[in-house]
Amino acid sequence: MVFRSYNPHQRYKERAAHRFASLLAYIAVILISGLIGFWLGKQYAGEKLIMASSKVEVLEKAVAEQREKIMELGAVAETSTMQYKQLQERVDEAAPEGEALALLKLIEGQISKGMTPERIEYLIKSGRPPTACKEPETKRFVVETKLYKGPKSTVKVADGLIEIGGTGMSAKSKEGKEEVWYDATRNVEISFTAAEKKSIKRGVMPLYHTMIVADREYRFTIEPGAQSFIKVIYDSCAYP
Repeated sequence: MVFRSYNPHQRYKERAAHRFASLLAYIAVILISGLIGFWLGKQYAGEKLIMASSKVEVLEKAVAEQREKIMELGAVAETSTMQYKQLQERVDEAAPEGEALALLKLIEGQISKGMTPERIEYLIKSGRPPTACKEPETKRFVVETKLYKGPKSTVKVADGLIEIGGTGMSAKSKEGKEEVWYDATRNVEISFTAAEKKSIKRGVMPLYHTMIVADREYRFTIEPGAQSFIKVIYDSCAYP
């Protein structure tokens, strides 16, 4: 039989060495795990960086394409604006104005009333400048009102063929009382009588009227005259 002596110090040393070895192994595991995590993180970050770089490249390319399209659209818009201005200038040059515009509106009005374009064309082509015209003349007459007690006042022109007369609304004094003479700023009624033909013009002066009598065309302008009077300015030309 063999007997061994028990050494407690040796046992403590062995335990301490075992603990230290375990600690070193734990630290090694942590370091290795950290290194692996760092490496994986680096790899992941690299992949993310590559993906982000790719996205940035795609976005930069898309932005460049959009800028190019915007520049193209701007050029198209500028060209369209210039073409519109040129077209507007051509329209303005071609559009009738003044007397031509008034004549165009008159023609449109006649067509809307049922006159055919062929008839209008015939009338225009058959027309001619006025001939054998006489110099304008001026005459006047007293305008009748409801307070006027004098004789009926008219004026005759065209060698007595046309008789012109008229009535108006009484003027008012500062006190608001009606006067004998007419108010030239309000409506008047002017009659033109030639043989069995009679026409009436109503409104605020100046008024304009045309009549065909015998073989002449008479053109009248009705304007206010001296107090109580209306002035008739007229001329005539051969017709047709």
